[in-house]
Amino acid sequence: MVNIKGVRKEGRYRYGYIGNTSNFYNYWFDVACVKLEGRIIMIEAQVQLLHTLKMPYARVVQKGNIGETYVYALQMYKNQTLVSRIRNDQEYLSFPSPQTWLTGTASGHTQTWEYATKNNWFVGVKPNERVTEGIKWSTQIARMKFGESYDKNTQLPRLSQLVEATDANWHGQHLLRVEAAATPNYDKLLIAGIWNNYSGHFALYNLDSINSKLNSYGTTPVPINVFDKEKNAFHIDNFFNGGSGDTYIDSVQGFDIDNNWNIYVTCQKSTTIESDIHPKIVKIPWGSSSNNNGQAFSLNGIVDNNYYTELESIQITGTGNVYVTASYHDKYDANNTVVESRIYQVFGIL
Repeated sequence: MVNIKGVRKEGRYRYGYIGNTSNFYNYWFDVACVKLEGRIIMIEAQVQLLHTLKMPYARVVQKGNIGETYVYALQMYKNQTLVSRIRNDQEYLSFPSPQTWLTGTASGHTQTWEYATKNNWFVGVKPNERVTEGIKWSTQIARMKFGESYDKNTQLPRLSQLVEATDANWHGQHLLRVEAAATPNYDKLLIAGIWNNYSGHFALYNLDSINSKLNSYGTTPVPINVFDKEKNAFHIDNFFNGGSGDTYIDSVQGFDIDNNWNIYVTCQKSTTIESDIHPKIVKIPWGSSSNNNGQAFSLNGIVDNNYYTELESIQITGTGNVYVTASYHDKYDANNTVVESRIYQVFGIL
């Protein structure tokens, strides 16, 4: 939240953003940034297009990840997890065929493709077997190398029993989905889970400890309670479909975390009703008891009125950059086929 000296009432104001980014130097934009009577007004975040992604399959990019050398893109296709990569050397990127295929129980709907250090990556696996209709989200976090392919989660080093990644009473509860994100300094690993009751659960662990235990266990699952002595956790009872006003979360896309342990959630329902396309990021301070403790950032700059826009994932890098991935659907195709995906840099939210 930004406080502006002299502002006395709620509204939208002209605010000068002076920063190191030459694109926005001395640029003036409307930003809603006043807190009155406990209410927080949404901030309009500025964005810049970095990459346009042409993918091998006409599916959304669930997770985009920009590295120093490569750009990675994770897609879901016919209950399979596909990961492709291409050199990070131009704006328009036409990806080759996927080099990683995860099928069977090695798949599971996920927005996790997170660098785990030492050329390893975290990814969501094991589809939620309790779901009989709709999306079967992943319920375990596995570690693998890019270029490998698997058809069973049991072939991979992995973290299990992730319903216990919380400070709440987990007995009798069940995961709806789980994701993972490392702090930009690679000190901590966040396990972010949503239970069947739509509560949100967030636990931090030492990344070195996680990797060491995954190394020693091999393909035997590592129960997350092994790390209970080092766990730092909190939960929000009404997380999904919770909060009010701008911090209301009616769709959870991706998660990431910064070095100060603020959690960032990308939110936007997939819709073909243009007036309902409102992509945003909700930034939630560590230890919050409600989404309303957070700050919402509108991403109207990624909306392309030539398509149906769908916001997906978020990435926070060690250099302090914030990236979001969005996919764009054909308005005039009965199936609303994905035409392309894009990665934008987002400014002013850390």
